[in-house]
Parts: sequence; structure tokens; C-alpha cells
Amino acid sequence: LLWAGPYPIAAGLLPFGATEPRSVAAAGVVDPTGVDLSCGLTLSYAAPGGVPVPQKAGTCPPRGATVSLYTAIDAESAETTTYIGQKGRITVLPPAHCPTKLRVELKGKGRGNARVTEFEFPFPEPKRPFAPVPGGGEDDVFFYPNSHGFAYEAAAVTRCLNAGLTECPQYTLDETLRALSLVDAARKAMSEPNSES
Repeated sequence: LLWAGPYPIAAGLLPFGATEPRSVAAAGVVDPTGVDLSCGLTLSYAAPGGVPVPQKAGTCPPRGATVSLYTAIDAESAETTTYIGQKGRITVLPPAHCPTKLRVELKGKGRGNARVTEFEFPFPEPKRPFAPVPGGGEDDVFFYPNSHGFAYEAAAVTRCLNAGLTECPQYTLDETLRALSLVDAARKAMSEPNSES
């Protein structure tokens, strides 16, 4: 959860910001040393006040919402993120931790009919080679798929620091604390089977 979990949790919270979920349920596998190997996490968001209201950006849809997340360090997932709504879905294609492609499917008439559009946002090629692995061979470098895309994250931090900001407006401290509280809730649920927070 602390290594691979932040990516799906951040993606799952994106539509809700720092809003507290109505309920959190988690189940997973923990190894004998206490390392969480995999975790499924379900969040439920209540409709505001229990009655339909006009939707504003960053708020829960009037009917409420459910978020299902999965993370693992002992297995390879499809590494996609899908947002499903009443008019269609948006799928962030792999690798979802640092994507370059997304698919938009807008519902058509009848079941299973959709207009599909894919978008690609390629990263520029890195200007210098990836960092070598200490003691490794010539071709051994630190690299994850699209890892050079993290340069955008570093640039965002630099812009905030240069502007005197103490948090990034695109992902606030409150959102970070909400994500960490979900990690804590999931780890607690995994250490106490049959519990729900």
C-alpha cells in the first residue's frame, strides 16, 4: 500500500478530492513480516444530504458513487484506471501510474453501443540516459515504463516552490492526507480480518 498503493488511491480520489467517503472496506494479503502484498479497497460516497442536488466539480454525483481499487506488489495487474458514469466511461490505459493514452467511450443507443475515441499524449524522449544501477552492467538502469514522465511531477514541484507555494493546487495537502488516511484504514482492516472502517 505504501509503495504501489498511492497511484490507484490518487486516481480513485480524483473525482472527489478530499471528500471523506461514507464507508471504507479493505481486504488483502499480508506476508509473515507484516508487508502488505496486495489489497482490494472499496470506497462508498453518499449522495450529499441524501437528496439529489446539482453537481459541482469535485463533488459526489447526486446519486452517490462507489470506487473500487486494487494494488499489489506480488502480482502484475492490468494497470488501468476506469471512470464509469451514466453517459459512458474514460479508461486511462497502461501504465496508469504514468500514462500517455486514454480511451473515451460515450454510450450510444442500446446496450453495448458506444462511440470510442482514443487520445495519445506522448512523452518527449529523455535528454539524458536513465540512472545506472550501482554495480550493474552497462545496460542495467533504473527504468519503469514511462518513468521519464515523472519529470512533469518534478517540474510541478519546482514551479510551486518557485512561486512560494507550500502545496500543489492540482493535488492539495488535504487530498494527500485523505489518501494517507485510506492507506491507514486499509492496513488496519487487513491486520484485523472481518473488520470494516
